Amino acid sequence: MQHELLPRAGLADFYRFALLLTGDHAAAERAFSETLREGERRIADIRDEARRAAWLATRIRQRCMEISRDAESETGTVADRFHSLPEPERSALALFYLDPFSPDQIAQILGMNIDRLAETLTRARAFLQRARSREEAAQ
Repeated sequence: MQHELLPRAGLADFYRFALLLTGDHAAAERAFSETLREGERRIADIRDEARRAAWLATRIRQRCMEISRDAESETGTVADRFHSLPEPERSALALFYLDPFSPDQIAQILGMNIDRLAETLTRARAFLQRARSREEAAQ
């Protein structure tokens, strides 16, 4: 069932966003649930659906950055490579793959212009490709 806060965008996408940022289910659940509780108190102030989605993503990101364990792993999985991305590359890439957001909205959520977002996404992809290449060379 959809939550009242986001009638069209699925909450599962926002939970996955929190999980991508933290790499830890408990931390993701904490950031996600705290943000939803705050959102329920502010619902009257955020009537527009697109603004609600952007607000939710921004607040989840802020909470994740506050509680993130930011641990780098050496196991070499795709998730490990993703979690080793620096900010804002990690958030940009995670938001890019969530359906509800356009590039302009992602740039707004991250507080950057569209050109900087494009550069950030390029850096994120290059980082992941280099990490993959290093792992393949080590095998």
